[in-house]
Amino acid sequence: MSRVTVSIPNKLEEVLKKFAEGQRESVSKIASEAIEYYLSVQKRRKLGQKVLDLVGKQKVSPNALKELELGRSDCDSRI
Repeated sequence: MSRVTVSIPNKLEEVLKKFAEGQRESVSKIASEAIEYYLSVQKRRKLGQKVLDLVGKQKVSPNALKELELGRSDCDSRI
């Protein structure tokens, strides 16, 4: 494992510590899971946008990316 130091607002630190305590997990584990989730969502959004760009349509609904995400989460929940 590597150690990374980040600065977060004091209020967020309080919330994170309380949440970790309530989950009986370390702050480090909760923060790691949150970062992993965030990066995963960003990667999926980027790939989703790439797919929409490859479709070649000039006009794509502004909600298309949101609909794609909803469809993915629907599929993920079935696994």
